[in-house]
Amino acid sequence: MRAKDVMSSPVLTAYPEQPVKEVAALLAERGFTAAPVVDDDGRVVGMVTEADVLRDRIPVDARSRIWGDQVAETHPAQTVAEVMSTPAVAITPGADAAAIARMMLEDHVRAVPVVDGGRGVVGIVTRRDLLRVIATDDAERNLTLKREHLE
Repeated sequence: MRAKDVMSSPVLTAYPEQPVKEVAALLAERGFTAAPVVDDDGRVVGMVTEADVLRDRIPVDARSRIWGDQVAETHPAQTVAEVMSTPAVAITPGADAAAIARMMLEDHVRAVPVVDGGRGVVGIVTRRDLLRVIATDDAERNLTLKREHLE
């Protein structure tokens, strides 16, 4: 089984100069946990995740005593470039799904963009995509793969 067999497509992408708040809204609205960050040429330059967007965005409530008498001021990042994770690891549509799962577990990665040469980002493989493979009946999955192979 290959990345192209399990990936989600189309993909929500973000741009380095895009406001963090805008990307947060898109991730929440569409139910995504991460988005590849692409440059003007469509090359993957990073990943932005829910955790990246969330970091330092919720100020400490001044009434809270758990933090003692000091309430740290937060100055949240404004652009995706300030919060994105780099370098980004991308895979090709032909990458083996077992290798992708192993990489995700070993490197603590939740999502990996799928890139196809001149076409740029064509999909994304998430942990949820791989869970769907496990949850799908083996006979149904094999039949689907055979049909796709014949087309």
